[in-house]
Amino acid sequence: MADRLAPITAFATSRRHQLIVISCYTRFDNLAHGPRGKEAKKSLYTFWMDTSDGQLVLLSVVQALQCFRPARSLHPARLAPVCASTESVAENGKIDAWSVNPKTGQLANIGSFDAGGTSTCYITLDKACENMLVVNYWNATIGVFALDKATGAVSCRRSLFDPNEGRPMKARHDAHVNHSENDPSAQQERQADPHSHAVILDPFYGRIAYVPDLGMDLIRQFYYDPEAGELTAAGTMSSGPPGRKALGPRYIEFHPTLPICYVVNELASDISVFEFDHEATEAIIKAGRPGAAQAQPTLRLVQSVRTIPDAFPGEANTCGRVAVHSSGNFVLVSNRGHDSITVFRVHYTHGHRGLLSVAVTQHTRGATPRHFQFDSSGQWLITANQDSDNISVFRFNLATGKLEWTGNEYEVPSPNFVCNVVPHQQMAGYDKASAALSKADEALLRHAIECSRRAVKNGNHPFGCVIVVRKSDGDVVETIDAENRVVTDNDPSAHAEMCGVRLLGTAAAAARESKRFDGCSFELFTSTEPCVMCCGAIYWSFMIDRVVYACPEAGLARHAGDDFLASCRETLAKGKRPIKVEGPFLAEEAEQLHAEFWPGFLASLGEVFRGGPEIKPL
Repeated sequence: MADRLAPITAFATSRRHQLIVISCYTRFDNLAHGPRGKEAKKSLYTFWMDTSDGQLVLLSVVQALQCFRPARSLHPARLAPVCASTESVAENGKIDAWSVNPKTGQLANIGSFDAGGTSTCYITLDKACENMLVVNYWNATIGVFALDKATGAVSCRRSLFDPNEGRPMKARHDAHVNHSENDPSAQQERQADPHSHAVILDPFYGRIAYVPDLGMDLIRQFYYDPEAGELTAAGTMSSGPPGRKALGPRYIEFHPTLPICYVVNELASDISVFEFDHEATEAIIKAGRPGAAQAQPTLRLVQSVRTIPDAFPGEANTCGRVAVHSSGNFVLVSNRGHDSITVFRVHYTHGHRGLLSVAVTQHTRGATPRHFQFDSSGQWLITANQDSDNISVFRFNLATGKLEWTGNEYEVPSPNFVCNVVPHQQMAGYDKASAALSKADEALLRHAIECSRRAVKNGNHPFGCVIVVRKSDGDVVETIDAENRVVTDNDPSAHAEMCGVRLLGTAAAAARESKRFDGCSFELFTSTEPCVMCCGAIYWSFMIDRVVYACPEAGLARHAGDDFLASCRETLAKGKRPIKVEGPFLAEEAEQLHAEFWPGFLASLGEVFRGGPEIKPL
């Protein structure tokens, strides 16, 4: 296994590095499932990740006595601490908060709170980051906890929902089957009681909570009142096709832009694809707590896809994590037993929006991939191979979904969770910009969108941009409009940004003698996220230091196809010259032009659907 070490002081100020925290099982007694690796003597490992090659360097550890059996970690961008839940079927779990030293990676405990149930397995935050929702697997309770605004640690429990309604469980915590098994006898006991496994809020309103219940083959639906900190039951939905049993829903994740969510069924080794119903959701929100009992389902099943080869025995596998890539173009699932990650391509064509087809299946270089996580750029993936005591790093191909083995593999006992922790001073290199543009910048971005409309009128593709030359005091010296000219110039490189950079070069040469551009900054506002070619032109212009875009690449892919996908933010972050990337802004307005243009254009080429794997909706 790789054990590459580098001078740790070199990472303190590098923009190419971020923190990764690995949680490990320190004791196997009183776990619902039975790990087969080594009991860890350290519970939390903190690494630097070098985002240029995917290498990890160990910075610090937390001793086992400081944190028993951490099972899940969370580091939201707006809160300082890492929050970790602890897991035991014999006693209530804890929610520990850990401060992070961004230079040394050292974790320091700043608070611990009773989770209100046993085998605590999932934590998430509401939209305002004011409450934490906590799931306890063994006794199935779901709690809502207030967060301390100053520290981000849990301050008090506000409510607790018990699907058992106080009834004792049929299974005993001191005499139960291994909840890692999937044979008929194990399934029978695992599904004798409710077992909540996750909780997630709808991303559109933040008012509907979904809880996959592995024991009951259900997705529980709740009305969430953030002000009261309460969950009110609002019905249930099967996690798979009607009549199917032993599904075992484990996790649920929403697509970043589509009204689609994905539920991984642990026991059935499949993914259920659901369509989100805005009207039903708005009716629940309008009715509030009094009307929750009469609520209609807000999710509708549209597809079910197997995560392992058909010939592989289902009893020998249980699914682990499901994750949607930040681009929205891929969904990934880990298979424990088959010891693989299956990558599914998300389709955007009419009639298939959000549906999946298998892109690739990759062995994880270890046994029982309980969890995996992308780095902030989405180009590196780390797998936690629980039963082979190692973590592995893969490069993720943003165009094909292929996982490419890096050779970076590290010995970590019984790893169960990978948490991506981006130090706050480094977040600007990876995260989206501020939530709003200035009025002046918004006007410039709208002008870029207008340039894209002009491109269509002139017989080209719907892309436009504006380059702004500013003095140090903010005054605008010059603006340069550019539009796509691929068709009229018969030049495949004549993208809007490429044309803009060429015009900027001409303007800069003309201004050299007068020194009109001396001391100025150069900003590019564009109707659609720049492609890799245009990113190269932006970077090598040696002038443009800020990019603001409207429609994201995923929005373009929904209408034009996904032939070559690569993040502008990720591409420009690879260079040594810092370029600030902000967006998407005005995304719906900018995407609408693509929605109007591409279906007809592609139909004229006979490419409404470009082929590929068969997509099987229900």
